[in-house]
Amino acid sequence: MLNQPYKSYCQALMSLVLLLLFSSCATQVAPPQPKVIQGILDLRNWDLARDGPVRLDGDWAFYWDASRSSITQTKSEFIRVPGTWLSNHPARGKAVYHVRILSKPGNFLYGMKIYEFPQSYRLYLGNQQLLENGKYSETPELNKRSLVRPYVVFANSSASINIFIEVVNNDEDEPGPRRSIIFGLESDVRKVQDNQLISDTLVIGVLLIMALYHLGLYLQRRREMGSLLFGLLCLVMIFRIAVTEEHYLMKYFPHFPAHLEHTFDTFSFFVLAPVFAWIFSYFFEQDFQKWALKAISGIFIVFSIIYLLIPAPFLFNFYLLFTLVIGIYLLSVLYLGVKRRRSGSGVFLAGFLLFVATTIWDILSYSNIVRTIYVSQIGFVGFIFAQAYVLSMRFNQALFTSEQLTHNLENLVTERTFALEESNRKLAALNITDALTGIANRRHFDDMLQLEWSRGLRNQRPLALLMLDVDHFKNYNNCYGHQAGDTCLQNVTQILSGTVHRAGDTVARYGGEEFVILLPECSSQEAFAFAEKVRQKIERTSLPHEKSGTGIVSVSVGVHSMIPSETSSSSELIKTSDEALYKAKSEGRNRVVLA
Repeated sequence: MLNQPYKSYCQALMSLVLLLLFSSCATQVAPPQPKVIQGILDLRNWDLARDGPVRLDGDWAFYWDASRSSITQTKSEFIRVPGTWLSNHPARGKAVYHVRILSKPGNFLYGMKIYEFPQSYRLYLGNQQLLENGKYSETPELNKRSLVRPYVVFANSSASINIFIEVVNNDEDEPGPRRSIIFGLESDVRKVQDNQLISDTLVIGVLLIMALYHLGLYLQRRREMGSLLFGLLCLVMIFRIAVTEEHYLMKYFPHFPAHLEHTFDTFSFFVLAPVFAWIFSYFFEQDFQKWALKAISGIFIVFSIIYLLIPAPFLFNFYLLFTLVIGIYLLSVLYLGVKRRRSGSGVFLAGFLLFVATTIWDILSYSNIVRTIYVSQIGFVGFIFAQAYVLSMRFNQALFTSEQLTHNLENLVTERTFALEESNRKLAALNITDALTGIANRRHFDDMLQLEWSRGLRNQRPLALLMLDVDHFKNYNNCYGHQAGDTCLQNVTQILSGTVHRAGDTVARYGGEEFVILLPECSSQEAFAFAEKVRQKIERTSLPHEKSGTGIVSVSVGVHSMIPSETSSSSELIKTSDEALYKAKSEGRNRVVLA
């Protein structure tokens, strides 16, 4: 049994299918249309304004191996439209189609919607040329096909309308009009054109949004191959709309090669089977046989290569049969998914059935059994929405599971962490603090040095280091004792800490009577001035030291500043500062030396 969200979604999709079916009934109750009989269509008893446009189906007058200017010297025959002339004539050649329409007298603005003819053609109203589709030429090299399906408008006031279509074919295997030509009042025929354009535009807009949405999801989460496949499928369908039906590619780019667009049309159909198979295999991995996916992909590749080398129509027919077999297999996979209650299988099945139903509807429309625009694009949009809904269900399920795990983990971490926080804080403080002076110890200094070195390397900013040594400290201890020596170090520490004010600066005890000050983003001149300030402040404090040359406690300072680089290291900064300190001591102490 499907849950309530499944039922609601399925009902919405099936309602759309029923709407399409009811619309078919509406078209079937229209009065029977008149037919072209021996080249004449009698519309004197047909009200175009009330009953709508008609299809110019029936037996047209046909002049083989003739042009519009030479039909008076050519024997006429009658040929079925839509249809092909292959039954009586060879495929390659030229001909003229003629139909005479008997209508009510009056000033009317008429319209004609022409679908597919042979390679190129010209349309005449009497002796007046109204249209040239493609490049009409009896010379094969100059003849150029156009796949655009034009919409023609003309005014007429007489009761007889003579329409001639002058055609030439060099490449088509089955020449002749493949679909009905629609004739009626301009406003009614324009609606047919506009409805197709509106439908295609809406579908392309929706598919483009869905493609960008799914591709965006894939870029954020590369493991979701379903999003990538959906995005690619939407792009394929957009491209297919551009090269089929109204042939927008050639319509907006008239010089685009017709044979290349036909190839794009064919391959945009070929690729649908494997893409659908990959999507189904992703969502229903447990029900989709892996060998079937490999077989479908392999057959697609083989057929594509053969069709590129030998573009024969029978190959397309074979692939059409192959696609039908794949469709049946995909339905069986969906059936198993629904039967085994796979997540989203019911919604997926409803969307796929909608797409199949609208595709069958288009086949009926192409065969002129019903009279509507093509609607398979709408069915495909419904299928894409079904896919998006299933994908969102997966995301929601994954998010819910993640939230549950996160919640449980947070509770566990809170319980374990609460008991350790105090001890961790105490331990962290002990690990980074010098017990005697209360400032940072050597370990914390090493960590801060690496941190500031990395930041300076990334930002290419200077890093300065001051190394300080209390002058004659060994003599101080011998004279005053070690306890007094500890007090001296504490006094020096207070002076150093009171001098440093920036948040990023670090004062640490390096070892024994040696101290270091780390100054990020500090140039050599700035570091030297700061070191001199520290030295003078200690000197002005005048802590007594009988065993020094000056009689007071003083310090020697070595200073170095450098911009970190890939070829240098923090140890070089320490070494150079230490060398500067050694130089300050060797030159008499109580001074600052800049490396």
